[in-house]
Amino acid sequence: MFQILGTSAVAVFNSKWENENVKSRKIPFFAWQIVSHRTISRPVATASPKFSTYFIMLTLRLNRQGTKDRPYYKIVAVDSRKRRDGRYIEQIGSYNPMEEGVNYSVDVAKADDWISKGAQPSDTVRDIIKKARKEALHAEA
Repeated sequence: MFQILGTSAVAVFNSKWENENVKSRKIPFFAWQIVSHRTISRPVATASPKFSTYFIMLTLRLNRQGTKDRPYYKIVAVDSRKRRDGRYIEQIGSYNPMEEGVNYSVDVAKADDWISKGAQPSDTVRDIIKKARKEALHAEA
């Protein structure tokens, strides 16, 4: 589907005319070149029923921080396609394997909220959440 913008010129992308003139340096290179006496048109964004809803697979996983040989981790909710230490949606806790004893802190309410929304925790994060739930039950009792 195209939307008509005007009748004085047309945007031409990767045409033979453009390639010849750009190579010979007669015109500056632009992604879109203008050719006179035609109609300008561009695609109009329409919602296709096939792609109208986007599903993002969320995971709860560890995001590595710290220096060489001194790691600590943030427990984060992140899009599964993002890299390990990339941008995350929300931090729900932390884990420091260098400490003795209780070496984690997790907001269990946030973790349960993300899991109810469909986020899949990694194996390590699942174990940390289990430990945090047990600790919360012992603290209440």
